[in-house]
Amino acid sequence: MNKVKFIIAIVVMILLFGFVIFMNYDRINDFINNKQWEVVDSIATIYPNKYLQLESAGDKVLVIESDKISAYGNSANSEYSLVTNYKEVVVDCSRDYAVVGENGGSKLMLFNEKEKLWEFDTSGEILAVSVNKNGYVACVYSKSGYKSLIKVIKPNGEEMFTNYLASTYAIDAEISNDNKYLAIAEVNAEGINMESDVKIVDMNNTTESAVRTIDLESDTLILDMEYNDKNELLVLEDSRIEKISSSYEKSLIREYRANAVSHVTIENGNNAIVTEKNDTTIFSTEYVLKIYDDAGSDPKEYVLSGSPKIVHAQGKSICADVGNEVLFLNTNGKLLKRCKLDGQLRDVKFYANGSMAALVFRDRIEIIKL
Repeated sequence: MNKVKFIIAIVVMILLFGFVIFMNYDRINDFINNKQWEVVDSIATIYPNKYLQLESAGDKVLVIESDKISAYGNSANSEYSLVTNYKEVVVDCSRDYAVVGENGGSKLMLFNEKEKLWEFDTSGEILAVSVNKNGYVACVYSKSGYKSLIKVIKPNGEEMFTNYLASTYAIDAEISNDNKYLAIAEVNAEGINMESDVKIVDMNNTTESAVRTIDLESDTLILDMEYNDKNELLVLEDSRIEKISSSYEKSLIREYRANAVSHVTIENGNNAIVTEKNDTTIFSTEYVLKIYDDAGSDPKEYVLSGSPKIVHAQGKSICADVGNEVLFLNTNGKLLKRCKLDGQLRDVKFYANGSMAALVFRDRIEIIKL
C-alpha cells in the first residue's frame, strides 16, 4: 500500500511540475534566453572630438570626423589616420571596403581595413555613394545640365563609365556582387503622381538600348536597394519590399503600412527586417522584430522589451536599441548578447562581418565584441 501511495505521489508531483512549467513557459524561456552570461561590456572606449559618422571596413571601424578619418580594430588606438576637411559626409560599406563622399562636395575616397586606396574628384555635388563587396563604387551626383549622374569607379580608382539622367532624379545606385550590373533607383516627381522605377545597366554594354527598366507601383518611393549574395536586388519601398531576380522578374517579399511599423531595413542584403507595432491593449503596444529571408518564407520573430529607437544589421547580426539596453540577435531571431546602456545612444555600427560593434554616444564610442 505504501508503495502504491509513493507512486501516486510521484505521478502527482510530475504532473504538478509539468503544469507549473506549462503555465510559466514564457517566463522560463525568457530567463533562459536572457541569462547573465549574455550581458556584454565594452572592451575599448574612443573619444572623438569632431564626430560626423561611422563606417565599417573589413575588421576595422572608420571614425569619420570633420578634420580626420581614423581606423580602429578592437582597441582605442587608431591603426591609421588621414587628415580631411568635411562638414558632412555620405558613406557606404560592403565587406572589406568603405566609401566616403563629401556631401554636397566633389571629393570621394575608398578605404579598406589597412589604408585609403584612392581619392577621386567628381567635379559635381555628391548626393549618394555605394560600394560592392569587390570594391566597385557607384557615386550619384549632380552637375549643370543634368538632374543626376551616376559614375562607376573600379577598385583601382579608374573611372569605368558615367550614366546621365536628364529628366529624372537618381536617389540610389547599387552594383551587383558579380560586378556585372548597375541598378539605379530613379524618381520622376513632375506629374500628379510620383513615378519610381529601377533601371538595370549592363556594365559591359552601357548603351541605352541595353538598359532594362522595372516599373514600380504608382506613387511609390524607393528608400533603399541592396544586392544579395545571389545577385538578386532587394528593393525597399515606402509600403513594400520587393525582389528583382537576375532575369528581371519582380516578386513581393512583404507589404507593410508605415504607421504599423517602427523600423524597416534591408541593409544586410539578405534579409528584410521589419519591426511591427501591435496594440495588445488600449494602453500598451508590443514590438515584434520579424526577420524575412529573400525567399519570402515565414519570418523568424523576436518580441522586444520596448519600443526600438535604432535597428541595424550586418552579416548575420542584428541590433535593437530598446532604451536601457541594446539587444544583439542573429538572423534566426535568437538573442545573442545584451549590452546595458549608460547614456543616450546615437548610433550603432557593426564591423568585422557583424562580430564587432561600435556604440556611439554623445561624448564617446564604445567598442563591443559579440
